[in-house]
Amino acid sequence: MLIIKNTKKYGRGVFTQSDIKANTLIDIAPLIVIKDKTEIKHILNGLLGSYVYAYGPKDEYVAIAGGVGSFFNHSEDNNVYWKFNTKKQQIQYYSNQDIKAGQQLFLNYGYNILRK
Repeated sequence: MLIIKNTKKYGRGVFTQSDIKANTLIDIAPLIVIKDKTEIKHILNGLLGSYVYAYGPKDEYVAIAGGVGSFFNHSEDNNVYWKFNTKKQQIQYYSNQDIKAGQQLFLNYGYNILRK
């Protein structure tokens, strides 16, 4: 089970309450997809700009993940990666290594070669 709690360094973050094996689907979150260019500009220049994913065939849209999806913090040594399910407008999060109970879960905000 995943929870959001305060961290000492990053504000809020996502943590696991149980051990997770590598290559495990750990969460599926619905996406709010924004396609209007004016709305995208307002979002990217506002408070939500740090919480969106580039989305669409050419990353021309933005998406906001529901659930814990927008609370993952960044690390170059990420232990989680994501895949989009565009048909269902969902984002799926997977572990890329074994993760112990109580650990914080991190994404790499940059290009992730594991993402397909």
